Amino acid sequence: MKMETIQEVYNFLQSRRQLGIKPGLSRIEAMLDYFGQPDKKLTFIHIAGTNGKGSTLAFLSQVLKDSGYKVGAFTSPHALLQDHFQINQQSIDSYSIVHLVNLMKPIIDLLDQKNNPPSEFEILVMMATLHFYYEKVDIVLFEAAMGGREDCTNFINPILTIITNIGLDHVEFLGNSYEEIAKHKAGIIKKDVPLVVGETKSETMAIIKAEADDKAAPVIQYQKDFSVKCTQLNAEMEESFLFHSNNYSIPISLTMKGKHQVINASLACMALIILKERGLTISIKNIQHGLYRTSHPGRFEVISRKPTVILDGAHNLEGVITMIQTINEYYPNHKKLLLFAAFKDKPLDPMIKRMDEVFDKVMYTSFHHPRAERAEALYQLSHHNVKRIIPSWENFLQEYIKNGDDEAILCVTGSLNFIQVVRTYFVS
Repeated sequence: MKMETIQEVYNFLQSRRQLGIKPGLSRIEAMLDYFGQPDKKLTFIHIAGTNGKGSTLAFLSQVLKDSGYKVGAFTSPHALLQDHFQINQQSIDSYSIVHLVNLMKPIIDLLDQKNNPPSEFEILVMMATLHFYYEKVDIVLFEAAMGGREDCTNFINPILTIITNIGLDHVEFLGNSYEEIAKHKAGIIKKDVPLVVGETKSETMAIIKAEADDKAAPVIQYQKDFSVKCTQLNAEMEESFLFHSNNYSIPISLTMKGKHQVINASLACMALIILKERGLTISIKNIQHGLYRTSHPGRFEVISRKPTVILDGAHNLEGVITMIQTINEYYPNHKKLLLFAAFKDKPLDPMIKRMDEVFDKVMYTSFHHPRAERAEALYQLSHHNVKRIIPSWENFLQEYIKNGDDEAILCVTGSLNFIQVVRTYFVS
């Protein structure tokens, strides 16, 4: 039956959540075949990694847009369905979403009948591919959801691949060791396609390098083929550094906060130089201005100043460590408060232990999502002397904005889904 409203689409997609995460490419390939393989007519850059994918993509998107290209970007997760699909940083409209789902319904029904039903995420990936094809974008930036090898985004045959880093996340699907996870991430490497790699351990780099050698893919590695020098906070409290590679030395400043964003920006800078050398019209000035202008909602984002409230998607242990480093860099002498909600399949015990050591007061809440952990369970994991359960984060934030401590900072963190729901609450 044809869908008429965006609410019907929401309901339809939500009904697919019970299928969970489905590794493999059979369903996405069937949908691509049904539509005549629109992916073959698109130019992709594929980005995988445990952390930093979204920020690296944001840097690339801004510079490519500033260089005159029509840029499609598919990212996840998002509180709003429309925000998964963006062209030149503008989200898709509701009418187009309804139209795309109606176009796809026959092949979805056929796969359902064959007992190979596509998941919600697979449907979103196919919608993005069709949207970018119909809108004739110049370049598509595609963020892998989980892993790489068995991720449904891995149908892509890109002009460039990026692996930002390797950390312990999604261990129930990808394995309990850095090496196992690296093997999954390395699955996005394609024959003869250049690969830019960020910070990795030597043992995981060996796995990535072996896969790249097998595919004859050139590897451009952080701290080996390119690096950052003279990193410092400038007078405007902006991260500034010197990007250095064999042929380039580029001074760069960022408005994005944190030393980790310096690394993400350097990955994007290296990727852009490779694209420039392969014929894309990208100037050094475009790179400098674009990186400076880039913002990424929910990544150490100051959403309120009096009182100070920061949103940060620290959704795994590496993310928590990075968040703590950034807080200590920017707010060394402030009282620090935490509001935390996360998915139950994350390494919650070590994450909470790290945050217990830093924050003066910790608060735990939950949100509407099938994977969200209960606030009571998070509370039990904490050994902090000053901790509490927040039944309604909406009521708490409403009160805090009115009467919060101007001398303190409140960091709202945990699941990216939670951060985006909170952000929607603030900006709506």
